[in-house]
Amino acid sequence: MLAQRMHNVLVLGARSTILGLLVLVDAACISRKVLIPKNVLLSYPSSKEMRFLFVGDTGTGNSDQYAVAEAMEKRCQELGRIDGLLFLGDQFYMKGVASVDDPLWEKAFETPYGKDCLRQFPVFPTLGNHDYKGNIKAFVDYQKRNPRWHFPHRFYSVDFGDFLRVIAIDTNRADVCLKNKFCMVNFLVDRTNASPRWTIVTGHHPIGSSDTRDSSHGGRTISSDYIRSIVCNRADFYLAGHTHLAEHRTFKDCRVNEFVAGAGGAELNAVTPGLPGVKFAKSQYSFGEVELKQESATFRIFSVDNQVLYETTITK
Repeated sequence: MLAQRMHNVLVLGARSTILGLLVLVDAACISRKVLIPKNVLLSYPSSKEMRFLFVGDTGTGNSDQYAVAEAMEKRCQELGRIDGLLFLGDQFYMKGVASVDDPLWEKAFETPYGKDCLRQFPVFPTLGNHDYKGNIKAFVDYQKRNPRWHFPHRFYSVDFGDFLRVIAIDTNRADVCLKNKFCMVNFLVDRTNASPRWTIVTGHHPIGSSDTRDSSHGGRTISSDYIRSIVCNRADFYLAGHTHLAEHRTFKDCRVNEFVAGAGGAELNAVTPGLPGVKFAKSQYSFGEVELKQESATFRIFSVDNQVLYETTITK
């Protein structure tokens, strides 16, 4: 039975050690060409310079979330424009949304991120584990309610000309198809085969973190390891939440830089000091910004009073 499943669909998760190892052995199979529905391949105009705000673990509807959102609005007004907001999962605590009519849409999304500046720009979310406890179809259907909200499928990509590709993945269900089927890991491999100037992958779970909690929050699962092995030298940046802190981390023999922005409103977590590759880690309510130019990408982490907690520029 297990051998038969190997030729269909496998789902990697925190407890999928045996299946994960089997997939790692047979990983070459995922490079087979898959037929990707056109509706999950979004496109927007590009420019020579682009800027996004990113944040995760927002959806409490409490004063902490609103403080971070207000700081994001202030930053947006300072800049005059941005190219979009990248939401990194857990938009709605504790059990997602029941439907497009759920009052959480207003409380945890429309009100905090619907002020004068932010409401002008598109939102590209990913699914968090708490979002998964609700109605995932509502995430897709909400596009009809608010055209800012872009979520055609549980994973998708957005091309900004040949300058930038954003790939939003579903780290809650990292399924692999070993035939020509449409699964998340196959999609990730396919979309990281191209060569835009910059490639950003967004997902909820980190591929490594200083969080002191369990293996899921620390990025120490088979699923996280597997995703890291794919994005390692195929993407420039991996943006994540789930762990309720802010962090910048690199990995040995990988070009990818990971930025965690999981301090968007949920209760903060403690930081494990001194881990290898960690450039910055802080347990403080905050959000991230990425400014992309032809030769450089500058990342900033802002506090709720709009102070720069961390800034780094990566050249290419």
